[in-house]
Amino acid sequence: MSHDVPLARRAAEALWLSAALAETGAASRPPGEAQERLRTLAAARWGGADQAEVPVEIRRALRRALGEVTTTIGGEVTPRPEDQLETGLESGAEVMRILADLSHEDTGLGELLDHDFRLLDVGTGVGGVASSVALKWPGSTVRGIDVDPAVLELARHVVRSRGCTERVRLDHADVVDLDAQDVYDLVWLSLPMIGQDEAPPALRAVARCLGHDGRVVLATVSDEADVDDVLQLARAWRLSVQGRCRWTAQQALDAAAALGLEPRARLDQHDAHVTLVSLARRT
Repeated sequence: MSHDVPLARRAAEALWLSAALAETGAASRPPGEAQERLRTLAAARWGGADQAEVPVEIRRALRRALGEVTTTIGGEVTPRPEDQLETGLESGAEVMRILADLSHEDTGLGELLDHDFRLLDVGTGVGGVASSVALKWPGSTVRGIDVDPAVLELARHVVRSRGCTERVRLDHADVVDLDAQDVYDLVWLSLPMIGQDEAPPALRAVARCLGHDGRVVLATVSDEADVDDVLQLARAWRLSVQGRCRWTAQQALDAAAALGLEPRARLDQHDAHVTLVSLARRT
């Protein structure tokens, strides 16, 4: 599946690529070492493994500088929730396409979508996915959770404006704190949107809450490892800087297998270096 990459996403990628390449020259090392230095940064979270490969002064200064750049929009210190609205609604439409594509291979997912189902939207943001699901499948009930109370206020506005308040519940909650008594037929979990350290407990939590014939639709970083693709390396480095989960699809599948979940369908979006997987309980 291939879709045009939005201009805003291309601009963001260009910014991060520029920052990453600038960092590779910060220590006045030979140009030939730029790729290796960038791979080192992509491979480890700040302060984690291989930190000796990057001088501590550079790590600290760059983290401060990038933190200021990435949290400043229009001269403001922190982004307004409204700035996430367009991207959030786009993601809702994209997830609808993803579910349709995965259901072609995973007949169980297709059957689930044909009946009334309960969806858990982890990291609901502005409610793009939650409201889109409620609109497309009138028999569904949706719970969206997020740890950001400000963005949840906007999500409530989005849900009201789209006329689906009766079937969408929005909660200020962390996925790792899910009650095991809450059962869902379908879970949407984008690993790059949660913290690296939060990924294992998050996956355990959704596995506990998954219904017998339910599905977890997981978004992960692609397994592709093209060492000549500097943009791919910059993307991984960006996740590292932000402390986001950098698990590849295989790492995510291994973690899921340990929890009794197995893949039923897979979709590789090569242009975005993202892999989508439909997971079900092992039979």
